[in-house]
Amino acid sequence: MKKYLYNIAMVAIVATIAISLTSCEKDSENYGSKEENNYPSEENDNVSYPNRLDVSCNGITFSLIKVKCGTFLMGSDNGPHNSNMVNIQEPVHQVTLTHDYYVGETQVTQELWQAIEGTNPSEYPGEHHPVETVSWNNCQDFISKLNKLTGIEFRLLTEAEWEFAARGGNLSKGYIYSGSNNYNEVVAQGSTTKDVATKKPNELGLYDMSGNVYEWCQDWYDQYNSAPQIDPKGPVSSSYGRVIRNGPFLAPWQIHTVFYRNYGSPNLKSRLVGFRLAVTIPNSSEEKDNEEIMPSNLDSYESVDLGLSVKWATCNVGAEKPEDFGDYFAWGETAPKSDYSWSTYKFTTDGGKTFTKYTGSDKTVLDAADDAATANWGSAWRMPTIEEMQELLDNCTWEWQAAGNTTFGGVAGYKVTSKKTGYTDKYIFLPTSGFRDDATLPDYGGFWSATLYADDAERAYDLGFRSWYKLWAHGCRFIGHSVRPVCP
Repeated sequence: MKKYLYNIAMVAIVATIAISLTSCEKDSENYGSKEENNYPSEENDNVSYPNRLDVSCNGITFSLIKVKCGTFLMGSDNGPHNSNMVNIQEPVHQVTLTHDYYVGETQVTQELWQAIEGTNPSEYPGEHHPVETVSWNNCQDFISKLNKLTGIEFRLLTEAEWEFAARGGNLSKGYIYSGSNNYNEVVAQGSTTKDVATKKPNELGLYDMSGNVYEWCQDWYDQYNSAPQIDPKGPVSSSYGRVIRNGPFLAPWQIHTVFYRNYGSPNLKSRLVGFRLAVTIPNSSEEKDNEEIMPSNLDSYESVDLGLSVKWATCNVGAEKPEDFGDYFAWGETAPKSDYSWSTYKFTTDGGKTFTKYTGSDKTVLDAADDAATANWGSAWRMPTIEEMQELLDNCTWEWQAAGNTTFGGVAGYKVTSKKTGYTDKYIFLPTSGFRDDATLPDYGGFWSATLYADDAERAYDLGFRSWYKLWAHGCRFIGHSVRPVCP
């Protein structure tokens, strides 16, 4: 099969693919090495970029989320005014970002800062609180050290990248705050900073892009202009200082909007200001030699582009055509079996009372080694997250196909057709494959996600449906469900 061929110096990405938050894993040795993070060498031309980048360094694990490039309207004509009664969010203007990029799932924590710098300058101590009282120059020093330890080219976000990500990228629902129109759902506020990721994430799975602390951006500050821009990076210098985005824990509601902006001297240290990491994903002809277009058929398995954040496979794992049920897998297991029960489940030895992995405090999304799609179809494929299942529910028309239909071999199920402009002729078929334990429901469709149910480690999220309903739910992990893979 033809694949993307990259000839680049940037290190590649770890195999773990997810959107949901994973906890930090503390290793005992070999911290920060490229081998630890599973990065291919520069000679490896087959580089792929999953939706999540998990990095371990000096015993701390942190995560970044992939943001696909796109075009959006930046700024606001109704933003707050500064002390001179100037709305520095004006004018609204079109911005196009041509590179995909990674964004820190959370603000940089004090735990990570101390692991790299050896000290903690923050006024509000807490290992999972965002680091603050760090200048823009301090952030550059931290990033330089982190890059040397990991081999990854971390940086600060440009202002345009920051706002695009805060708005939810291409998945944006137009919220005034990052992830909601409800201030209390997403804004961490009070008399001090809070642990990161305690509030609802935005559409991309990013936390605290409204609230907790201000965040330094890479750009020098300048007033907007109305001309459309492509990959803006700000002026070459400015007497005002560097751009600051977001709003701190004690600010009023206007300061936490996705379009609010401020600025400060690169030497400024404030208990209100922290930062978030970014990584560029090369995707232009200037950075890739001998690139070929990614085919819709990966490793002989076909996918359909529905205009969503991922492409969906046309068949279940183990199936040869869309109406086939294929194989059944317990959540986190990669091979079918005859007995689906707690007594045969891989990650428990006491009937599901406790778990040896995916306990709810260690991981919340399947590792690639435990992903039935990846294990059976190859590294280009994985199981969808619950957020990607919700995206499928929200952005497609679900048309029930009764048993005996002539279109899908008489198999009951849903024809799922994209509602996205330019993709309305694209669809997948999800059959009523039932499930396997001590009983089956032949008129039921059940498909595993890669995401653990946050409130009960005994369960994982799944997509279930019958003719009269379709929704994500959560089932006991030992149950045998179908798996419908996704790919970039």
